Amino acid sequence: MKTAKLSLAQIHTQVSDDFLSKIDYPYIRVARIKTKNDLENIPKNEYILVDSYVDGFGGEGVKISLDIFKNIDCSRFILAGGLTKEYLKQIQDLNFYGIDVSSGVESSKGIKSHQKIKEFLEIAKNITSIN
Repeated sequence: MKTAKLSLAQIHTQVSDDFLSKIDYPYIRVARIKTKNDLENIPKNEYILVDSYVDGFGGEGVKISLDIFKNIDCSRFILAGGLTKEYLKQIQDLNFYGIDVSSGVESSKGIKSHQKIKEFLEIAKNITSIN
């Protein structure tokens, strides 16, 4: 982390609390969500990145069904998984803490589009429920 000058790590695997207590830099856990029940296992006292469950390590642009978040306090969740500028309008009433975008601003796999990033950020700035 120090060598790469990163400010936050994403922990994409199940690890013990003992392991986490030994990490001396900021991190956020990633929860891969299949069903509403998966949200119940998330500790109530921490912020967490929620991503769709896919085989492998993610990065597939797969969206989580928004029905999973109905009647759930999403204010400590950072939403990831298939986010596009069109999708932002669908999530605005769920009050996510933040969003994590990658494939939704690509012109082709792994290649970011400056125009798509600009359009995405323009819409994201105007959504008042995203902190």
